[in-house]
Amino acid sequence: MGEFWHGEVQQAAYRDGVRLDDNAVGPPDLRLVWVQHPSPEEIIKVAQRFGIPEPVVQQIRAKHTRARVLSHGRLKFFTLRPARYIDKTEQVQFGELQLVVGPDFVVLLGRCRFFNLDHFVESLERRPDQLSRGPSTVLHAALDAVVDSYEPVALGLENDIDEIEDQVFRGDEDPLRRIYELIREVIAFQRGVDPLEGLLGQLLRREELPEEEKRFLMDAHDRALQARERAASFRSLLESVLQVNLALETKRLSEVSIAQADQTKKISSWAAVLFTPTLIAGIYGMNFRHMPELKWEYGYPFAIGLMLLIGGLLFAAFRRRDWI
Repeated sequence: MGEFWHGEVQQAAYRDGVRLDDNAVGPPDLRLVWVQHPSPEEIIKVAQRFGIPEPVVQQIRAKHTRARVLSHGRLKFFTLRPARYIDKTEQVQFGELQLVVGPDFVVLLGRCRFFNLDHFVESLERRPDQLSRGPSTVLHAALDAVVDSYEPVALGLENDIDEIEDQVFRGDEDPLRRIYELIREVIAFQRGVDPLEGLLGQLLRREELPEEEKRFLMDAHDRALQARERAASFRSLLESVLQVNLALETKRLSEVSIAQADQTKKISSWAAVLFTPTLIAGIYGMNFRHMPELKWEYGYPFAIGLMLLIGGLLFAAFRRRDWI
């Protein structure tokens, strides 16, 4: 969505967590470059400026569907998957946030409109004490923001699942299509969350981190793990709701079949009751010259009585079986 749109390259330099102006003297201790939907030309320019090697540039150009980390010398390339939930269409939408983290710089490349890099950088600049710690602060803030984006998604899915449960048990309408579509979205949410939880665990195991940064990553890891567990529980719950809906639908179909069978028995019973009088009347309506009882004085009452007698016997028999 919006992949055709390209933003402008933004950049800033910092010393001790404070942005430097153009007239500042001395080198910065952190340089930050960010661009929303970078064009191929912009990617090349940024790569040349910071000496980003070709393997990393190829990873930047590629489209990634899972969170991942790639190390190349002193550089690290991260792909993160921020998400949002569109309640109107009940869809989970994932974007892509790429970070190239060097010893004294960070390049942020956004691949979605809903994760605004300008706002993200503004939030970083409001915490100069943390920004002064260098590139790791930017990475941790990005990880935190991405994990935070999963909470509204989980709440949106949870709300719609509650609605489906009520819909199933009320029996208002067939929710089968909605259940299948939500299962699809929950699976997509799982695919986005699972790799991030693994990536955070990998960072915790491999990195020699200061205690405060380690606590931060552990907190992000715990929240990603919670999101992963909630996604798994949503999927399990929807599968249970699906089974309940199928059971209720089977029950309704059985009831309809039984009702149709009862109607068929009634129709067949009445057809049998009416068949004998119709047969007798049809035979005597043929008007052949030589027919039994044709000139008998009591022939007409006898025929009527026979019709009533046989019809009555059939009616009583079917009534006893509760077919009529």
